[in-house]
Amino acid sequence: MLEFIMGAASGFLFDFLDKKKISNKRLIVFAFFSNALLFLFVFLLGYFFNKTEVGFYIGLLLSVSIGFFGAVFMFLHKRFNK
Repeated sequence: MLEFIMGAASGFLFDFLDKKKISNKRLIVFAFFSNALLFLFVFLLGYFFNKTEVGFYIGLLLSVSIGFFGAVFMFLHKRFNK
């Protein structure tokens, strides 16, 4: 459910920013930080409820990697859909 909401929100934001003619570099940076911060927030909530350090480090790793892949996919989308 959370992934669906995040996907819909990020898709709406990317379409909105794409219509504003924002540069590719700024859009990719936005994609990285928005995805990374959303997942970091979710896993920080899980960390505070579970109190395990392993969950925190896995969440941190996942948040950065998902932010990175979000930025890569946004770059590929902008590159090949002109």
